Amino acid sequence: QLKANGVEIILGITHCGYLRDIEIIKEVKDLDVIVGGHTNTFLYSGSGHPPENKPEGEYPTVVKRGDNSDGLVVQAYYYGKFLGFYR
Repeated sequence: QLKANGVEIILGITHCGYLRDIEIIKEVKDLDVIVGGHTNTFLYSGSGHPPENKPEGEYPTVVKRGDNSDGLVVQAYYYGKFLGFYR
């Protein structure tokens, strides 16, 4: 109903972990992005990340749903160590 009323982007904030966030965004078709926490999962695309931080997935993680739409998952990591930007 939010999208029917003109809302363009629906963002979810969670604290249930990276793998659970992926499950959630697969099931909730109107949810566009999840910014999650709890597992301190480091997501990164490209090269040049600090060697002590091994990426556990792409930033953002693009999740393909059954209806062929995409949902995005990003993680807060911990203590504000990295700042992400997505357009």
